[in-house]
Amino acid sequence: MMTVADATVQQGRVRPGHRGENDSRMTAADMIKVRRIHTGWTMPFEIERKFLVRSDAWLPLATERIHIRQAYLATDGKASVRVRIKDKGATLTIKSRAPDRRRLELEYPIPVLEAEAAIALRRGIVVEKVRYVVPHAGAAWEVDVFAGENEGLILAEIELRDEHQRVDLPMWAGPEVTGQAQFYNSALSACPFATWSHDRKRALSADG
Repeated sequence: MMTVADATVQQGRVRPGHRGENDSRMTAADMIKVRRIHTGWTMPFEIERKFLVRSDAWLPLATERIHIRQAYLATDGKASVRVRIKDKGATLTIKSRAPDRRRLELEYPIPVLEAEAAIALRRGIVVEKVRYVVPHAGAAWEVDVFAGENEGLILAEIELRDEHQRVDLPMWAGPEVTGQAQFYNSALSACPFATWSHDRKRALSADG
């Protein structure tokens, strides 16, 4: 999943005082979202596909490494409310819960201290991971290596322009898990990978 880098959209522009596309702290994924703003593509939808990772062949290809901690304030009803802290910034995100390729996503930058306070109000565990940006065939893949109670789980995501965009799968991408709710972060906060049964984990290895 790609996120906004401390920029908010107001009448189709990046609000003054927030990071712009030339900010060196922005990731490649952040830049894509800012470019959407500049070109008028500001519909707040996330369209992505998610895959298991079958090998570590992606690691030497990674161009960025981002530490992420996130927690959920609400996961029931039609939307989830998430607080995320990554490296030097924090965001509050409201996202529709339907585990599909296309989901409504509203995201706002917040101070890190406020994010830490909100995390204390979480439901479930704090989801910890390191996100790697891996270029492939002109696209920026994101590989999430989970830690803490989700250690052992590695997922790859790619964000799409539309639901029908053709995707050139890298050799290290395993079975697709788009739409399988247990692989989404909100579910992993309530039912982390460490609590999955041995047979369930072994089935993933067989699929990969």
